[in-house]
Amino acid sequence: MNCSKYPDREAAGVCTYSGKPFCAEELVEIDGKLYGKDYLHIVQSENNFDNELSDKQKLSSSKWYDNKAVVGILIFFFFPVGLYALWKSNTISKGWKVGWSLIIGFLVIGVWNSDDSSNKQVVQSTINEAEISPKNQKLGISYNQVMDYLSTDFELEESSTIGGELKYMGTSSNGVSMLEILGSKENISKATLLTGFSNNQTANIENVDYFLRFIRALFPNSKDAAELALNALIEIRNSPNQPLEDYINDKKISLTNYGGLITTTVEPRN
Repeated sequence: MNCSKYPDREAAGVCTYSGKPFCAEELVEIDGKLYGKDYLHIVQSENNFDNELSDKQKLSSSKWYDNKAVVGILIFFFFPVGLYALWKSNTISKGWKVGWSLIIGFLVIGVWNSDDSSNKQVVQSTINEAEISPKNQKLGISYNQVMDYLSTDFELEESSTIGGELKYMGTSSNGVSMLEILGSKENISKATLLTGFSNNQTANIENVDYFLRFIRALFPNSKDAAELALNALIEIRNSPNQPLEDYINDKKISLTNYGGLITTTVEPRN
């Protein structure tokens, strides 16, 4: 077996993080485990982030959709995800699920049947604007580029369309994160990652790994994107209910923290 970085050299071991073989010059031993030098910064970042987690901010539930407060917030502020969480939750009774679903349905029907012409003009104006400048609403990243980084842990299904664009949604294999991609498979327009942090340290480390892979997929040409985004993630963990926004090249990244559920959204820079 040869080194994955220098094929002409014999491998001396396998990196614990990436599973790739490396020669002796490219391996470092930490706590009895071997790591490739190229992955040291990621491992160290994850360990630093894990140390930043405070007991006060950890959720008692291991899954974000089992937290009733989080589900309630999502229903009012991000109802498609809130509705998904409502029916996924194991802590909400079926009666409440049916009741809230009916309320949401009536509200949606009421909006569509509204005779308020001014609202219709606003909606039409928004649609027209989107049709006039679709180029400004794309990320220049394909669906497959994102899934190349995340397909081992996320299986997405095509969902309902939003503004004529396809939506793909799915949860992680550990059941505490959710990924949403909006747009065509050739050129997506928006990507959102929801990660629920708890008192399960293994799940927390997995979520940081999802986050870093999510960022690398959406910022493939930026060497500093992962570090900047990780610093923002640590800051938002310590500043709940205070949204953060930053710009990296031609994209905007937004993070929010509601009850330990962190939402990271990447969209075109306006």
